[in-house]
Amino acid sequence: MANVAARAGKLIIIGTKDAILAPGAMECVSSNADVTSAARGLAKSLESGASRSTTLNVTTDDELKEVVVCIIPSTTEVSRHNSPISSHTIAASAKSAIGDRKKRSACVVTILPNDEFAASAISAMARIVPPYANKFRASGYVADGDVHIGVVAGGAVWNGPETRSLPKALRRCQTLVDSAPNELDPNTFVDEAKRVAVELGASVKIVEIKRFTQLESEGYGMLAGVGRASTRDGREPALVHLRFTPKGCTDPNAPSIAFVGKGITFDTGGLSLKSKDGMCGMKTDMGGAAGMFGAFEAIATENADAFKTPLDLVLCIAENAIGSGAIRPDDILVAKSGKTVEINNTDAEGRLVLGDGVAYCTDPENKTMNPKVIVDMATLTGAQMIATGRKHAGLVCDNEDMETLLVKLGKTTGDLVHPLPYAPEMFKSEFSSKVADMKNSVADRANAQSSCAGQFIANHLNEEWSKREDTRWAHIDMAGPGNLKDGLSTGYGVTLLYALYKTLDARGL
Repeated sequence: MANVAARAGKLIIIGTKDAILAPGAMECVSSNADVTSAARGLAKSLESGASRSTTLNVTTDDELKEVVVCIIPSTTEVSRHNSPISSHTIAASAKSAIGDRKKRSACVVTILPNDEFAASAISAMARIVPPYANKFRASGYVADGDVHIGVVAGGAVWNGPETRSLPKALRRCQTLVDSAPNELDPNTFVDEAKRVAVELGASVKIVEIKRFTQLESEGYGMLAGVGRASTRDGREPALVHLRFTPKGCTDPNAPSIAFVGKGITFDTGGLSLKSKDGMCGMKTDMGGAAGMFGAFEAIATENADAFKTPLDLVLCIAENAIGSGAIRPDDILVAKSGKTVEINNTDAEGRLVLGDGVAYCTDPENKTMNPKVIVDMATLTGAQMIATGRKHAGLVCDNEDMETLLVKLGKTTGDLVHPLPYAPEMFKSEFSSKVADMKNSVADRANAQSSCAGQFIANHLNEEWSKREDTRWAHIDMAGPGNLKDGLSTGYGVTLLYALYKTLDARGL
């Protein structure tokens, strides 16, 4: 790391005051005494518990010209619902310190007292320079390879497996979410999934890819219905199933963990059309699928010898377009679960595609699936931001231990989650229909909308699967934390789901 820091034009040090001033910490970053002295001097001059930066010009024989120190709050100064290392502050501090991205390389290092939150720090830094842009512009901007990141933990350079798997996967997620909808449509998303699956090697198998005709003929009426209008223009919906079988798995039929992601590549709202302002940014409506895709990639890339649990990735991909084939309010769709759904809001399409996705996972006739744990993730409701805000995803879970684990892992990874009510008996009436088994949108929009939306998805889990004591389901609504206020992707969910897989695998589920 010292050599990288010497070649960078700007060295950005982030950490608590005590961590930066700890003996030997700065020597892990730079072997230049002027640099380490300057950084310590800056750290001493800054108040603990504040997110601040100061720049100092230093004279060295290397390319390094600036040292920036950013002090983050200590763990005792962080609230109990936040990440103990303030991962959002790390990302914001690094982004601010890099500045306007004028051409200059930078080395960003977070210094921690130990490696408990190292993966959170590496993920926070990985997202600071958005990887996607499509501009006609002159040279003079930082390229991906010009920003180097690292973690010093407990007085040593941290080189955990996450350094090789998480940054690339997280930035792929960001690229997918930020890509324009004429560049990333259902067809190109499917192509990308196939390409990455091949790239990941023999441990990953493309189990199947169902497109419109097959979806319709096999009873996936909700996913096919949402994607019907864009099918007329050649952008067919898809259900993509990839499987990772780790080296340590000796039983090909072993119980698995299943990730089910909402992949709406653009959401017009359908015939319940969004406003001109409300439609802008709807390319990000596939953020749930992208986050799960990134987590899947990171896990398969690492493929540790200790991994034993198969991982199934199910991407529910469609474009919610308008046209002569669009589903209408009052239409009744037959879901894969066999239940009928009366459409009363075509802009509540995410739950439709995910309902068919979880039905696929728990269909007793589907011999390609044997999940004990199902997690679905989606930019599902704007109400999530009212319930839990822009930093915490909303969590609906049918198992208290699983809920507690996800909240804990959210704090550890920086992908924060907060529980929403799980009370099916209280929310069932919200979907009452006189002509079908249920409607797709709530009757009372003031009654726990985000919980109700998650419950709609759970309604399509196979009932026998749900009754088993050894099965668990969780729904993550990340409409808020999936993107920054400027609309760019945060890569939310990659690190959280990566950590969830590793934890459940180590526990034997």
